[in-house]
Amino acid sequence: MSFRDDLIASRRLAMLRLVKEQEGCNESVLNIGIHALGFRKTSRQETRDDLRWLEKRDLVTIEMVRDTVMVATVTDRGREAAAGRGEPVEGLERPE
Repeated sequence: MSFRDDLIASRRLAMLRLVKEQEGCNESVLNIGIHALGFRKTSRQETRDDLRWLEKRDLVTIEMVRDTVMVATVTDRGREAAAGRGEPVEGLERPE
C-alpha cells in the first residue's frame, strides 16, 4: 500500500469510530471531527465518498435528510471493525 492508501484507510477508521462514539452523525459534524483529528485536507466530497465506501461494506447505514445531508449510523459489523474484532476489512485500517 502507498502512503496515500494508508492515510485513506486511517481516515476511514477515524470516521467509523466517530460515528460509533456519537451513535450516528451527519456529514458536516463528521467533517469537523475528521479535521480535529488531523485529517485537515479532507474535503466534504471525500467525507461523502468515504461514507459511501463504509456503507458498501456494511459498516454504516446512511439516511439522506432532505435529499442533501447524509446521516450515518454504525452497524454491528461496523462496531466490530472499529474495535478490531472480526475479519479485517481491506481499505480500513485495523486498530491495534
